Amino acid sequence: MNDIDLIGKFLTVALHADEARDLILAPPRSSDNGANPYWVLGGTIEGQTSQLGLWLQVSNLQDAKGAELSRPDNMGLLLLPWSVVRRAILREKKPDQIAPVGFIRSARSS
Repeated sequence: MNDIDLIGKFLTVALHADEARDLILAPPRSSDNGANPYWVLGGTIEGQTSQLGLWLQVSNLQDAKGAELSRPDNMGLLLLPWSVVRRAILREKKPDQIAPVGFIRSARSS
């Protein structure tokens, strides 16, 4: 994919608590006591840096239960490293609702 394929698309990704802290999105470890092990981040792709990752204009940040979290006031664009992006879902536009993080067991026929 090149920039034309990505720019303006909406990206949704689940972040582990440590990844969110590295991206300066989560509270310090001592203040959340492990209450939120995962966050769901969503935003519009504004660009990419080939060796680093995607630049995202964040519009949604939720905890694992789907509650909206506040973002830093002066956040601007956020660089999501490729290691995080590889788990993301790419969409044409922002969905009406972003589901909370969860595990869905696949149905198996016996």
